[in-house]
Amino acid sequence: MKLRRIGACIALLALSGTIALLGPAALASQARPEASSPTASANPDANLIDLQIVHVSWQNFPPGLPVSFYQCIPAPASLKTDCFVKPQPFGQTSAPSDSNGAGIVPIQVHEGTFGTVTCDDQHACVVMLLAQGWKLGQAVLVPIGFSPPPTPCPPASGAGSVQAQGAPTAFRAMSVWSGAACNLTPSLSVDYTTSGSDDFTASDNFAAGSTDFAATSFPISSADQDALTKKHRGFQYAPITSGALVFAYNIYDQTTHQQVTNLKLPASVLAEIFTEQVFAWTCPPPPADCKSNGGDPLIQTDNPGVRFPPNVNAFVLAGSQGQTLEFTQWMTAVTPHIYTAGPQEVWADTHINPLGTVTPVTDPFDEGLAVAAPQSADFTQVGYIGVMDSSVAALNSLPTVQIQVNGSDSQYVTATPATVAAAVAAAKVNKDGVTIQPPYTTTDSSQYPLPLESYATVPTTLFSTKKPLPNTFDANDGKVLKAFLTYTISGTGQGTLPLGSWPLSNKEEAQAAAAIKKIPTSASSSSGDGSGSGDGTGTGTGVGTGSGTTIPTTPPPSPLPSTSASPTPSPTPIKYIAAGKDITSPRSSILVPILAILAILGLLLGPALLVVDKVAPALSSSAKGVKARVTGSKGAGPPAPPATPG
Repeated sequence: MKLRRIGACIALLALSGTIALLGPAALASQARPEASSPTASANPDANLIDLQIVHVSWQNFPPGLPVSFYQCIPAPASLKTDCFVKPQPFGQTSAPSDSNGAGIVPIQVHEGTFGTVTCDDQHACVVMLLAQGWKLGQAVLVPIGFSPPPTPCPPASGAGSVQAQGAPTAFRAMSVWSGAACNLTPSLSVDYTTSGSDDFTASDNFAAGSTDFAATSFPISSADQDALTKKHRGFQYAPITSGALVFAYNIYDQTTHQQVTNLKLPASVLAEIFTEQVFAWTCPPPPADCKSNGGDPLIQTDNPGVRFPPNVNAFVLAGSQGQTLEFTQWMTAVTPHIYTAGPQEVWADTHINPLGTVTPVTDPFDEGLAVAAPQSADFTQVGYIGVMDSSVAALNSLPTVQIQVNGSDSQYVTATPATVAAAVAAAKVNKDGVTIQPPYTTTDSSQYPLPLESYATVPTTLFSTKKPLPNTFDANDGKVLKAFLTYTISGTGQGTLPLGSWPLSNKEEAQAAAAIKKIPTSASSSSGDGSGSGDGTGTGTGVGTGSGTTIPTTPPPSPLPSTSASPTPSPTPIKYIAAGKDITSPRSSILVPILAILAILGLLLGPALLVVDKVAPALSSSAKGVKARVTGSKGAGPPAPPATPG
């Protein structure tokens, strides 16, 4: 009996050990399916800048419960010292999960030092999601990374440096490239600024000699070209990035309370919105006339099933801007019956009635925030829209309008790398042979009608000026500029473009390489070959003094180091949830091996002991029977019953 009990105990230990080896999931799976681990992601999550809007999404969280958002160091142990919460665009610092435990929300990330937490290009950071009722160790962490700040890079010993000015459309790409160039060996010192700049100011300053090159979306004016000719200075255009002029919006459906992401509008409605002839997304009930109440029935016709907020709030760029010129050129070409002021560089010159539904914003990045994170936003009453370049829209994670194809009632086109490339390929090329006139009136659904290319206007002669600002572009500067632009059009450079900026076509890359080849790197290589433009009508009369000797193109610099966020170090006191992993503790790491040993012993010894316990009674009975027969003992009872099976 004792052996039987011992065997049963060891068998029980064996069962317990087996369960320990297989894990709690083995039993749980018999009762209910194992729940998936909570996960989350951010889009975008790298090369971020201060105040950028990112979309954070999550799955497998507790259904219906609020999820709070924090910005923290990679392994936070305390909300107080390792995390911070900043006011969010719409006042929220949390959002509820849906019935499936999922959700998505735009949040604004912050770069800098906040209390004891630093988040920048040198300090890794995470967005932490914490569901209501969770402890810190259950939080889900999403790594994010910031871009290096666009600060001047000290020139290498004995090397030149380059100063440039340009339009905001190229700013994000130039910031990434100039930061990368500073980290190359040898480093390349390129200082690019958009402060107080636009396409036309940048061209003016290049012509005056105040900067070494300009980055714009339009060819330089005839007046600037004449100024360069008088100074015997040549120039060429080198394409550097591709992009688009887009209509970015932030509108919430009043029934689903979800952000609208598939807005379709004809050119006529867009023109009506930005000329303040339409200032309502909705129409009043019949018999009231829609247009006389500030609406257009085409909005609802093109977007069936969407319940819009009532009011429109639109944004444009103030001051002289290349994108304003492109926008007004497009409206003049496709909706001249609605927009009648003609092409203009300055929005105020459109003389649109100031009803207040269209707001000019000075800075393009502020315009993006005005749409993505409007002050005192009330999405139950207002839907926001702005005309901006695609990199600013992408920077703020804003969807963009699908524009109805010219001449079609059912086809729409949105800005993508493919549709912009098709438009550039179909566009009319200006007399300079490089810059283009966008195909505003295209009827091809594969072409987005508002491509917005960026060009570097580069010198082909060395020069020195004293007024309005002293500046010298010498051979050492030429070497830096040639190496830098060679990098920008390389596979590495084009592969690090920020969202909303797209790679060059093969044709544009060849055009850029030809222009870069003419950048002088010695006195003998200085060339006066001009590249006339004058808004597409220039004659290319630049005159130079050099002999035009060709200098071999500088080899592409080494590839960029990765700009992804640094790997998150393993947390010491707390283990956080990650997909497919369970929370464990130090005790379990000791207990499991002990139970495993007991399991093995139980499996080996338990059955043997059970067999012995079963056989022993039978052997004992047999021995007694033999003894009784041998001795002939009287009074012996009936034979003993068989032993009960153990």
